Amino acid sequence: MAISRKQRASIVTAVAVVSQAAGWFLAQGEGAGNQAGIVLFFGGALLIYVACGLLAKAKGRGAAWALLGILWFLGLAVVALLPDKSGQG
Repeated sequence: MAISRKQRASIVTAVAVVSQAAGWFLAQGEGAGNQAGIVLFFGGALLIYVACGLLAKAKGRGAAWALLGILWFLGLAVVALLPDKSGQG
């Protein structure tokens, strides 16, 4: 069974949110945990860009909507609330 675009976008979004949350908590510590937290946090930020692009494509929009990832969760919310033009419901 193939994964649909919407399912793929949802998975990437979930991984991005978990990565950012884990990165935030790890970055509060000291030493190697702090560095790992920073990497996780910014990795999650990159995944938000990817999630915005995947979600926009799943909704029949252009990949340029991924630029809203600059606004992090606000941009992700905007893309998630866009009307579906894909014709697949």
